[in-house]
Amino acid sequence: MNPIVRVIIPAFLVSCIAFGLLMLRTPTPPPLACVSSRSQALIGNEIFQFATLMDDLSHARGLSGVQELAPRSGALFVFPSDIAMGFWMKDMRIPIDIIFLDASYVVVGMVRDARPESYPTLFTSPHTMRYTIEVSSGTIAAYALSLGDKIPLLVCH
Repeated sequence: MNPIVRVIIPAFLVSCIAFGLLMLRTPTPPPLACVSSRSQALIGNEIFQFATLMDDLSHARGLSGVQELAPRSGALFVFPSDIAMGFWMKDMRIPIDIIFLDASYVVVGMVRDARPESYPTLFTSPHTMRYTIEVSSGTIAAYALSLGDKIPLLVCH
């Protein structure tokens, strides 16, 4: 047998096996789907459910008065165009993480552990944004989110 063939065939087989093992270890993210008016996002490989807030009144209210958030839930603020907007903790009862996304769902700003007692401080994104996600405090750290990450969204209303 040709010496080159003796090297290439085993190398090819090892590569195929390694690729197969890699594919087994990389879970396929679940598909996003609208469930009533709750929007969804894929953070890590987990689906988060959000109340969809699309008008000025719901934007002003946000999560005010909420006593606790269920795991993998929160609020999704949807704006009609890119915007520079501040968020405050008025009437909030729980600490939250705030994630700012551009129109392509790329993380352009984050606030970790915004606390109710911080009111009237405004939390803003360093860049204009189209969407804002409010989730339980600790979510950014738990999912190792970073600026530039993409968070796929399915906006339902």
